[in-house]
Amino acid sequence: MSTDVDTFSDNRRRCWWLWDLLDVGLGYLTYIGYRYDADKLTRIRVLMMLETGEMIQKAAVAYYSTHRAFATSVAALGVPNTYSVGTDPPLDDEDPGKVVFHFELVDGRIVLMFAEAQGKVAKQSIILTPSIDPTGAMSWSCTEGTVPATYRPQRCRASIK
Repeated sequence: MSTDVDTFSDNRRRCWWLWDLLDVGLGYLTYIGYRYDADKLTRIRVLMMLETGEMIQKAAVAYYSTHRAFATSVAALGVPNTYSVGTDPPLDDEDPGKVVFHFELVDGRIVLMFAEAQGKVAKQSIILTPSIDPTGAMSWSCTEGTVPATYRPQRCRASIK
């Protein structure tokens, strides 16, 4: 009389090729994961810049609600124009560890620009554009700029019509 353990062992011996296939397949998927790791780090850099950009947006909204006009200079907002956020030490050899960017105000729009040592998005920008609806509420769009759409979050990709 065979037990469940014996049956499992027999089936496993008969399907040895399946186990080898799974082993090779998982190794290949791991390779693909390493290959796309640099793109993942680039997306993280973009998200970190946009999260800090939200603080600048809040300062711009506060300025607009007080003055009923958009700020024309960084000093008017009362926030620094250069930011360094992130982890130290670096995550890998290509990652500087910190995301360094600066911003400018151009016609009420906030231009966030990466510094030189930021990998695939070095010296590229995302532009935060405000719009005001009839009730006076301000909303922001982040679809403009030179950062490729593949590295932007979904909300910041231009819609295709």
